[in-house]
Parts: sequence; structure tokens; C-alpha cells
Amino acid sequence: MTGRLAITIVCALVCALVLLLAWPALSAADSGGGGVGAAPPPGAPGVLASGDYFAPSLAPGSTWTSVLLVSNNSSKAAPIVVYAADGLTAYSSGAVYSNLGQPLGAAGTWLTPASQTVMVRAEGETTVRFKVTVPRNATPGDHLAGIVAQSGTPTQSGSGQLRVDVITRAVVGVLVRVPGPASFDVKVGKPTIGRGPEQIGEVVTPITDTGRLIGKPVDSVSLKGPDGYDRTLQKNLDTILPGGTAYFPVYWPDHLHGLYTITSCVSGAGLGRTICNSATVNIGGSTNTVGQTARKHASSPLRVPTWLIALLSAGIGCALTAGVMRFRQSRRRKRRPGVRAPEHAVKASARSEQAPRLHQEVGLGGQS
Repeated sequence: MTGRLAITIVCALVCALVLLLAWPALSAADSGGGGVGAAPPPGAPGVLASGDYFAPSLAPGSTWTSVLLVSNNSSKAAPIVVYAADGLTAYSSGAVYSNLGQPLGAAGTWLTPASQTVMVRAEGETTVRFKVTVPRNATPGDHLAGIVAQSGTPTQSGSGQLRVDVITRAVVGVLVRVPGPASFDVKVGKPTIGRGPEQIGEVVTPITDTGRLIGKPVDSVSLKGPDGYDRTLQKNLDTILPGGTAYFPVYWPDHLHGLYTITSCVSGAGLGRTICNSATVNIGGSTNTVGQTARKHASSPLRVPTWLIALLSAGIGCALTAGVMRFRQSRRRKRRPGVRAPEHAVKASARSEQAPRLHQEVGLGGQS
């Protein structure tokens, strides 16, 4: 067996090994499973002009009905569960919805679908009627609920022992505005420096919607400290619901050390005035250094596809294996009696001395 043939065989084995290890991820990426869709059908009552969600204006004690379009995007007929959900404020702002089985305590109690489970044909769709009943004691302002379409049976993702049950759902917001005096207002809590593993490098301000309308305000955060340091950053919040609190993070780009005054001011969204709160913090050690983690959040990390990692790993493995084989061949030539190794082989041997150690450090079967 010649040296080149041996290298070719070894490289082929390495490539096969890497692709075998990456095959579950490749299979998961290529196997496009089905899903569930939900949307307001064209011309349905109460649909916002954009067509994204329902936004009826309803008086206390009134009842209103509309229609949800539910679709099955899988290749098999499937049961789809339809249910009501409460609209909630996400941790850092934005609207989210409660899950199936969670007790309802807000506008979700107003919404009732006509059917709780519908069977939808493969790649098909159907409509489900629902009604909203506004309590007689409902307060004026915005009340957010959601009507949810969720897969009735989970699908499995992965292969071998790494299998997970996947349940997909689609939510359409139902924003009920009860007429009457209402406004957007906020309470701004004391800003703090994030100290958790994922919070170092951010100034976090608790902002509570104390009014009766939904709002998307602006948060302006300034830091003043040693040596005349003075910097202000301004960020737009996502939705805050009445009664909800968002712990809004502003990622800081600078390294700081010493005593600083943080001032967080919220404005816009019809507030009519700027509402501020301040705090003094002593940023001392590296664990409290603002900016160390901020750059990780400022730009999204590069996401490399698994198949590309597998191919790169295979290429590295082949290169390292070829280096090892050439190194061994050059050593064998040098050991032959009366035969001087060619100069280019000696140079190749010198370049390849670290190959066996690199082969162990890099590895060929590592997981990304």
C-alpha cells in the first residue's frame, strides 16, 4: 500500500466518522416538520388594518364574535387545539401569552372559542368562531387576550436517544379597548447594574405600566462618574401592558470602574412628561465591570450551520492526518541506511512536528 493511498483511505474514514457524528443534527435540519398556523381571515370582524390581530372596541356587558383561520402545515391530517390565553408583559418588554393549562386571570377569561379541538386535513385549513364577552365591571382601557391554535399531538425531533417532543402553536392577539377615560402612565424603578452571568454589562430599569393603555415608551439612560465620565444611551421599549412590569436592559459599551450615578428617564407613548429615577452604584471589581459582556449582546453571534462545522472538521482532520503520514514517511526515509532524505522532505518534517499534538488537541469527533 503506497503512502498516498494510505492517506486517502484514512481521510475517507475521518470524513465518514465526522459526518456520522453530525448526522442527527443534519437530519433534524433537513427534515422540515409540519406546523400550525393561525391568522384573522380577510374581512373578519374587528381585524386591525394591518391584518395582524383583532382590535375591537367593546362596551362593558357587550358580546362580540369573530372568526379565526386555523391551518395545518403538515403532510398528515392532525387535531388542533384552540383555546384562550391571557396577554402578559414579557420580562424585558413585549407581549407574550399564557400557555395551555395555565389559570386565566385577565382578558383571557373574556374569550371563548366555539370549538376546543378541530381536525384539519393535511396542508389544509378551517375556521373557528369565537366570542368575547366583556364583564359589566370592566375598566376603561386596553385589555389583551390571545386566541391560540396548538398542535394536539406532539411531533418528535432528533434521532436515536436524542429525541424531543415538539408542540407548535400560533397565537393571534385580541386587543379589546373598553371606551372611557384612560391613558398610558408609568412608574420608573431604581436602575441597577446587571450582575448575573448574562447581565454583566447592562443597566436594568424596572418600568411598570400604571395606566390603562398599552404603550411603547423610550428609555434614556445616563451614567456620570469619575474623570468627568458622562454618557447617555437611548433605547425604544417594546409593549408594556397595563399593570405589567418590564425589566428593560440597556447594554453598556464602556468599561467602568468607580462610583457612578445612573439616571433612567422614560418618555413618549403619550406620557406628556418625562419620568425619571436615579441610583448610585460602586463598580469595583471585574465581576461588576460594565461593558465586558455588553459587546456580546450588542451584535448577534455568528451562527455557523452544523453541516458546515462537520465539513470543516473533516477538512481539518484530513489535513492533520496527511501531516502525520508525511512526517512518518520522512522519518522512515531518514532511517534507511545510506539514503539521505531529500531537503524538501526534511523541511516538511520540521513543519509537521507538532501535528500529532494538534491532532489530540483539536480532535475529530467534537461536538459544536
